[in-house]
Amino acid sequence: MITIELPKMDFDIQVEGESAPSGNDKAIYDRLYKMMAAVIPWKRGGVYFLCTEEGPVYIGRSINMNQRISTHLSGNEASTSSHSGKINRVYGFFENNIGNQEIYESYAIQLHQPKLNKAKTQRIRGNYKKAQYLHVQVRVHGNHRLGNHGTN
Repeated sequence: MITIELPKMDFDIQVEGESAPSGNDKAIYDRLYKMMAAVIPWKRGGVYFLCTEEGPVYIGRSINMNQRISTHLSGNEASTSSHSGKINRVYGFFENNIGNQEIYESYAIQLHQPKLNKAKTQRIRGNYKKAQYLHVQVRVHGNHRLGNHGTN
């Protein structure tokens, strides 16, 4: 069994009144980007949680969270555009290692089951089936493979 623990959150941003239900407005995007820049440095990677009153509705990772989160909030991202005007909180943590980002993102999605994440929750084409196993392949010291481990 592999134990994964999410790191302490590095930022927590209230975005009431900032997100826009209709995208493609450069002024809105620029305002959001500047708001993010005060908290999230340029080209800083990590994992982020987009929340509505219901809690996390989308969890993502990026090598440039400032730009990626601004795109979500301005309604210019297909995966979250239906909720961009409802997102009122963004929080997350910094992690520049892409492999670690992927592990943390996958774990957080399995834990929270946010409704706008589809592929990693097996909500593909409206056919929802909660994932029963999270498989992780472990490698130690180069190519020595310990095997696949699952939790249910």
